[in-house]
Amino acid sequence: MAWTHLMATRQRDPAQHSEERKSDLGCGQNRSRAMQMTSGENGTMIGSGLEDCQMPPTPTVIPNGARIRELREATGLSAAELGARLRRHVTTIQNAERGRPVSLIIIGQLSRALGAQPAELIADDSTPERT
Repeated sequence: MAWTHLMATRQRDPAQHSEERKSDLGCGQNRSRAMQMTSGENGTMIGSGLEDCQMPPTPTVIPNGARIRELREATGLSAAELGARLRRHVTTIQNAERGRPVSLIIIGQLSRALGAQPAELIADDSTPERT
């Protein structure tokens, strides 16, 4: 019954629903774009602007997988245990140890957990790239 009432309210007063919807949206700098929404004939939203509300790409680097594995094994942790400490999936740790690109955030987390400098965990020939 509540859903029916809500839908009836939206159909009776699409302008109010439109304003409520606009106030719910806010994507930092893109808030003004999100505020440019218009209502369709039946009160549905058109052109929400949410396609502009995306996080910027995270810079990635090629990790020094051998060094990460060496430090992890020296701590006596399995890849799964290290992943659990970082609240990351084990495949994230395995991918880093295989030299697959990881975010700088992961490098920072690994460096703290393994007691190493971040630069030590990045391959020598790695240059940051945007993904």
